[in-house]
Amino acid sequence: MVRSVSLLTHSRVRDSNPIAEIEMHTTTTNESVSLFDVMESAHAANHSHAIDSVSGAGEHDHSLHQKNDMSEKSLAKLYRVIREELFSLHPKLQLARMILWPIPIDAGGRVRTAILKLIGFKIGHGTIMAGTPTITGNNDLYRNLTIGRGCWFNVGCFFDLGAKVDIGDDVSFGHDVIILTHSHDIGSSQRRASQLYCKPVTINNGAWLGSRCTILPGVTIGSGAVIAAGAVVHKDVPPNTLVGGVPARVIRTLS
Repeated sequence: MVRSVSLLTHSRVRDSNPIAEIEMHTTTTNESVSLFDVMESAHAANHSHAIDSVSGAGEHDHSLHQKNDMSEKSLAKLYRVIREELFSLHPKLQLARMILWPIPIDAGGRVRTAILKLIGFKIGHGTIMAGTPTITGNNDLYRNLTIGRGCWFNVGCFFDLGAKVDIGDDVSFGHDVIILTHSHDIGSSQRRASQLYCKPVTINNGAWLGSRCTILPGVTIGSGAVIAAGAVVHKDVPPNTLVGGVPARVIRTLS
């Protein structure tokens, strides 16, 4: 509308009024600038919208990537927890315990031995178990226990099979004897039970372990040695000696 008026004014006064021509030119120029500004603004808006769209898409992809990472970490954590919870679950050993559970103490000593041999333990001929021992350990559980011939195990014995436990021939175990292969280094005051370690235990022929004694990791008990009831053995015991106390010490030599 402004342009039409300006052109009309210009046609009427072209010859007589140069000021009107200048006004028409100014108005037309101003209109051209205004249209150019509008086009530039529209282009800038479209460009800004495109940038926002690309930015939004990038943020969406980043969010999806973060969610995928979180899902993978959650699955990995779940797998680790399940593995830790089922680490000490040994189906064959559990089955043996179920079969032996109804058998009363001091009965079926040879049956216990036979079933433990059947599931993979190495146990010599003539060994008798008055009760089913408690057995714990890792995946090498069945290879970590070797028992010789003619041994006697009373009720309540505990075998920690994190490392090898080798028991010779004619060895006798009293009630509630504990054999340990796991222990911890002493750590700082924040956590005294520090790094876990395993060491094997060896009990040689003819030894006698009294009731409720405890054999700690890395100990070797010599042939014919006697461990007094309730003793805690933390170092090797020479053959044919009697040791007792906490910690165990040599009491006398046996003939």
